[in-house]
Amino acid sequence: MKLTATPLILALLAGTGLHARDFDQIRENIQQAAWRKIAFVYLAPRLVLDNLGYNSNIYSYERYQTSDYQADLGGDVTGSVILGNRFIFSLRTVPYYTFYLDNKDLEAFNHILDFQAHTHLGGINLHYGFENRAIRQRPTFEFGIPIRMVTDTHRLTVEIGNQDHFFIRLKGRRQEFQYQDTTYLDEYQPRSTLQRTETGWGIGVYRGIFSDTLIHLDYERYQLSFAFLDDRDGTGTIGTAGIEFPNDGSITGSLILGFKTFDPQNPDYQRFTKPYGRGRVALRLMERLRITFDYLADNQYSYWQEQVYYDHRSGEWQLQYYPGRRIRLGYAYLLGRLLYKDLAGEETIRTDEITSHSLTLTFRLGPKLGAGLKYTLYRADSDQTGFARDHNFIGGFITHDF
Repeated sequence: MKLTATPLILALLAGTGLHARDFDQIRENIQQAAWRKIAFVYLAPRLVLDNLGYNSNIYSYERYQTSDYQADLGGDVTGSVILGNRFIFSLRTVPYYTFYLDNKDLEAFNHILDFQAHTHLGGINLHYGFENRAIRQRPTFEFGIPIRMVTDTHRLTVEIGNQDHFFIRLKGRRQEFQYQDTTYLDEYQPRSTLQRTETGWGIGVYRGIFSDTLIHLDYERYQLSFAFLDDRDGTGTIGTAGIEFPNDGSITGSLILGFKTFDPQNPDYQRFTKPYGRGRVALRLMERLRITFDYLADNQYSYWQEQVYYDHRSGEWQLQYYPGRRIRLGYAYLLGRLLYKDLAGEETIRTDEITSHSLTLTFRLGPKLGAGLKYTLYRADSDQTGFARDHNFIGGFITHDF
């Protein structure tokens, strides 16, 4: 992504928020997570070891049935600088390599670079973030085979007011999605159909109610600009109501619900308004049981056909139980649906039904460090021939959130 970080552009970019109370909390989290302080830099290194095991179908699609052993191995290092009670700068780098025993064409070096800057000036809080992700991945539920992508994201947030009671949040974002694989399933071209830039700006009104819990109303206007398909360009709005729970309570996370509109540039395509929502809420009970619920309701263009988009609806329940201080048992169940629609007619032309079950057994190695075993059963059925996907995985992982 080519972006000149002038003050004018930065004023139009957006991101997550920074509350006045969060500045002290961010500083405390950095100090607690730091492995060592060298001069004025707090260092927090971590080992990345995930998906170490056997996959029954690395390509997921039934027509490309291929099994293999795989692993993700690398590091995760964050360096943070705290300048008095005014500025916090953090730089995180996550380089890791994806290995396959036999299918070397899927191997890839991956890298995530994340920069965050926080400050506050009187009653105004500022937060700027930049993230670069160069990863071979399945970017959405629509994909079965990992593809190479580079994503650049700039975000800026300005908050005005008393962040413990009532404040206004101004936000903007700019994201560029680059698809480096030119073909997919031997006949589709995600680079031609999905490569795009998304920009957005918005405003939110936030109110503290109790125990550092916030309720809010948000509005965003966004624009899609595709590199190779002008007919997919358009503008839209997102309006939501939400709630944010504190990070240290028995209930954590956030929920938002609302609507999303899209007005295509192509006059032959139909404008639409859809339900929109996303969130993740965790509930801890009796110090031994944690229940987490994730959900997403959104829509986006498909690689499948030029005039086709899909509505994404998914929810996942996760249960984690600690029978003792050094053992954690886990189960996750995911249910999702992709409804493909033609913008020229709005009728549903394809439906994918997705289910996933996952079992984990994790052993504590340190205060937050754990090593575990995982078994996952994934299935995606489609009413269109050739798009059914499934795989089983059994293997190990390292976690830093025991």
